[in-house]
Amino acid sequence: MTPLRQAVERYLQLCSQTLRPSSVQGKRTDLQSLVRILRKHYPSVRSWAQVQRCPHIERWLHQLHDSPLKPNTRITRIGAVSRFFDDMRDWQWPDPPPPNLIFQIDLPPKEYHLPKPLPQDVDQALQAALRQTPSLRTLGLRLLRLTGMRVGELVDLDLNALDQREPNHCTLRIPLGKTRTEHVIPVSAETAQIRSDHPG
Repeated sequence: MTPLRQAVERYLQLCSQTLRPSSVQGKRTDLQSLVRILRKHYPSVRSWAQVQRCPHIERWLHQLHDSPLKPNTRITRIGAVSRFFDDMRDWQWPDPPPPNLIFQIDLPPKEYHLPKPLPQDVDQALQAALRQTPSLRTLGLRLLRLTGMRVGELVDLDLNALDQREPNHCTLRIPLGKTRTEHVIPVSAETAQIRSDHPG
């Protein structure tokens, strides 16, 4: 076993004392991706102290970028290698890699998946079911659906948040975050009716 692999296996053995086997296996996969690059393209690199940003790390990063791995998986892989490097230096292992091999700029943008809207027939059936069983919970769900506010905003909503200064013009005061400031949005008559539907 090469010194590169020996350090990885020693590290994983320590990790196994606190991590689940699946997490340790994930770290092994992440670290071995770099070991394979070094063995294939840079066989003269025999210890982690010889690893350099250019060309070793940059070639590994380019391969990650060109791989079919999703961005969040690449973020995890880069983070695992960076943590491995930091731990080797912090624990004062022999022949640790030099500092500043991986930077924040190396991480790809995170994936953000917006929830898919319900099909129209399912949404209509859901709204009808919520209207037929008025409770504090179902009224809250209807209010979320009709206004688009966040759950945290609904929880912080004041009981007197609805204003109706004109017969056909209603507004809702929605709190914004910890500053307790608020913004006002116009709401439909159906939304305003939710307050009257409260069973209590």
